[in-house]
Amino acid sequence: MILRPKYAEIGEKCIKKYPELINLRDNPCSIAYLGSSKKKSGKGRLTYAECHKIPDKYKWMSENAYDFMITVYEKNCAGMSEEQMEILIWHELMHIDVTELEDGSVAYGIKDHDVQDFRAILELHGVDWALPDQNRQAAGDDELPGQITFDAAYGTTGGDSYGGDE
Repeated sequence: MILRPKYAEIGEKCIKKYPELINLRDNPCSIAYLGSSKKKSGKGRLTYAECHKIPDKYKWMSENAYDFMITVYEKNCAGMSEEQMEILIWHELMHIDVTELEDGSVAYGIKDHDVQDFRAILELHGVDWALPDQNRQAAGDDELPGQITFDAAYGTTGGDSYGGDE
């Protein structure tokens, strides 16, 4: 895995652009944006990216003492447009939970999806945001690999394969 400044730039753009990330603007944390050449999948679907909180006991390993790392599995994202990469990074940033405590300090954690994806992403870009452009236009076809159905996104039937639910 390699630090990728291009993902950090996308992340900074997302933090400034999306109101759902206001807690990251108000309480900045240190995020390592990594690229991996591995293909990753699990539960029968590709994983495009994932976000993890770095435990305090491992922060010494990094000069920057990162709080989180976002890993993009580049082979799985090879067909994504710039817009889709922005949505992917936004999705992973949405996993970062910032809680302001009564004593004024901040606690960081990982939050799960509010639906099978984040509602804000679905409302703005639809449930098929991760599909290559030509497949997004034909998203009515149930046989498309990696297609996210509306029912799957809202947890009723089927499954989703946008990846990165960790």
